[in-house]
Amino acid sequence: MTGPPIVVLPGMFKTRSAAYVHKYCNNSICDFAELELSKANFSVLENADQQPLFEEIALAATMSDAEALQTFRKSSLPTARYFMSFDVIKAEPIAWEAKGGDGQVLGAILELGLTLATRGQYRSLGKSLNSAVSSVAAYDYNTTWHVVLQYRVIDAETGAVVHTASVEEKQVAQDELTAALGISEKTTSSFTVDSLVQRLMQRAVADLDKTVKQMHQTAAAYEDESPSGKAARGSEKKRKAMAEAYAQKVAELKRKQDEEAALQTMQAYDFAWSNMDGVALLATADPSLHNMMANRLVASYNRVYEANPNWRNNFTITTNDISYEFLEYSPERCKIKRLGHSMQGAKGKEQKVDVTDEFDLAKQDGRWLIASSVQLKAMKEAHDKAEAAKPAPKTPAKKKKDEDE
Repeated sequence: MTGPPIVVLPGMFKTRSAAYVHKYCNNSICDFAELELSKANFSVLENADQQPLFEEIALAATMSDAEALQTFRKSSLPTARYFMSFDVIKAEPIAWEAKGGDGQVLGAILELGLTLATRGQYRSLGKSLNSAVSSVAAYDYNTTWHVVLQYRVIDAETGAVVHTASVEEKQVAQDELTAALGISEKTTSSFTVDSLVQRLMQRAVADLDKTVKQMHQTAAAYEDESPSGKAARGSEKKRKAMAEAYAQKVAELKRKQDEEAALQTMQAYDFAWSNMDGVALLATADPSLHNMMANRLVASYNRVYEANPNWRNNFTITTNDISYEFLEYSPERCKIKRLGHSMQGAKGKEQKVDVTDEFDLAKQDGRWLIASSVQLKAMKEAHDKAEAAKPAPKTPAKKKKDEDE
């Protein structure tokens, strides 16, 4: 059955796992949704996001502003019958289990942070950490991921939400680690997160295939009134004034979303830290800090895994009571204060650890990354001092002379 004309609105991808920042953006969800809806024979309006006033229309739809929708759709999307939005509101690892192995685990398991999201694309990053790890003979590591997809259907004429639901799945990813971090021979027996999100999207579209098409068939009033009916009402002066007002609202929304993206980087930093996930921690930071963080932080994480790969069964770190406050903001740089406390220790014997620091974040390729903090500055100074104390490498001439002697 042919579905009604629809427009997919920008979605959101919320997660505390830094691994996904490399792979996903809001457009990725739209692409998944448009693909699956087209397969289900919905009339997906192409290049809708390139039409004038699209951002204003999307905002009016989320605000259920029928008057604004009718005004803006007249010139931009007059044939749209429904707007649909899809948001991944959770995508996180929730359980871990290490099995087998007759050698040291060390840093190999730290690659977990990018296991599902990258399929080994960050192997070069792992090589830079090679000095901090040793090899393993064989080890299986299982991670349970929890992903939740929420979706809504909005009547393009009235702005009313006519259908909303969510789907979720928990899946186990199993990896066989047979070497050191970053250069391991690794096989994954289950699917990656992108295929999991697509599966959830398919389940959502299966629901929409029944509900929305049925609603469309029974809405006889839609067939009796042309799409331009109500939208054509109102003067051009009124339309222009409304567009100007919404342009300001869109600018405010963009700033709010940009600030949320910066906060998400901070949350991902703390989430990686609480799970001692060195690779995911590096994914939140500017590349200029990677070498220093690897030597100072990842090496210490490795020692924990060496002692007990299943350390989470006996010891926990929670960062739920850490809050964030913007001290400065611009579209390219911002400063965030991080304060509160974490809980660390074995069950029933946790201790409260105060947390306070200020972080500088900067945009790189449209994504917020940590550029520095009070703690990282001190760590970098110590790292630079240690590097400076190292003997200078021999020149080829000096090396040949020593070999000859």
